[in-house]
Amino acid sequence: MELVKSFLDLCVSATCVFAIALAYQATKEVERVDKRIDRLSDKVNEVADARDVGADDRHGE
Repeated sequence: MELVKSFLDLCVSATCVFAIALAYQATKEVERVDKRIDRLSDKVNEVADARDVGADDRHGE
């Protein structure tokens, strides 16, 4: 019985380590996606600014 209890404790510990590793990986993935969104947002702002300048030039402003 003691052997089964030890095995179950080991399984619980391994599951906890796996859950922590999975959460860490998910956090890194979210950070990576957040950086990509920031870069895309910067690109959208650049395009919008260029359009504003082009519109100003066409309307003589």
